Amino acid sequence: MSCRRIDELQSRSLAVASGEAGPWSWARQRPPNGAPRGGAGGSGGDGWGRGGGRTGGRGGGEAKELVLGSYQRFSKRAGDLVGEFFEKPWIDAALGDHKRGGAFCMGATPSYHPFVMMNYTGKLNDALTLAHELGHGLHDRLASKQTIFDYHPPLTLAETASVFGETLTFDRIMAEERDPAIRLSMLCDQVEGAFATVFRQVSMNRFENAVHTRRRTEGELSPEQLGEIWQEVLQPMFGDSLELTEDHKPWWSYVGHFYFAPGYVYAYACGNLLALSVYRPYHEPGPPFVSRYLEFLAAGGSARRAVRV
Repeated sequence: MSCRRIDELQSRSLAVASGEAGPWSWARQRPPNGAPRGGAGGSGGDGWGRGGGRTGGRGGGEAKELVLGSYQRFSKRAGDLVGEFFEKPWIDAALGDHKRGGAFCMGATPSYHPFVMMNYTGKLNDALTLAHELGHGLHDRLASKQTIFDYHPPLTLAETASVFGETLTFDRIMAEERDPAIRLSMLCDQVEGAFATVFRQVSMNRFENAVHTRRRTEGELSPEQLGEIWQEVLQPMFGDSLELTEDHKPWWSYVGHFYFAPGYVYAYACGNLLALSVYRPYHEPGPPFVSRYLEFLAAGGSARRAVRV
């Protein structure tokens, strides 16, 4: 990410915080014109799963209730911390020409709260994205008692809280949805998401490793060489189910993480698997899970036992 881009994001964050970016309320936010509408999740309406699975149009108030309610059911303390993002202007979700696609949570220092940057269009995927990014935000808030050196989690834990929060929200949707066809569709979507998050990100990490290894031994690599490496490490993921064509060779160039966060794609695979392994004991009897999990997040990047916020 360029310094100019970072300056633009920081300026936008400050504008949101000061109110200069204009009023925007989750309760007032509606899906774009033409988006399908329906009731909140559950049996009394269309539910989040209808209207094309992750494409159903829903208002911001419904997304807030879905996501915030999921965190509150898990832990009052977590719900209170996540709730501040809605109560204060810490989420920039309004659509605008100045914004790019995607979403992320920007944390700065332990003494300054993080911001969530995203685009809310009323889709179910947007609600799950919100839950994901607020997981990052919760992680940052809990680790705020750490020093600047221990505040940020290591790469291996960077996506744990976000995937865990997204899973909390997804499970709530599944618990309230009654239509078997929609439930099957959502489960299939989760399987496909796991394929993309684990297997594909691992392949991307292998691509990065191969590129940097060859760069150190052979010198600068041409786009054609990069394309050959891309094909070589991506094809095994598909086995004999399909054959990647020549048109696929330049696709490495669209992965922004290769440029502004080399090596980060590993965190998606590791974080997803770790979050799911941590999520399982949450539903099993045994020692209190919630308090131990929050203490785990509060440790940030430190091995020390953290002071609870």
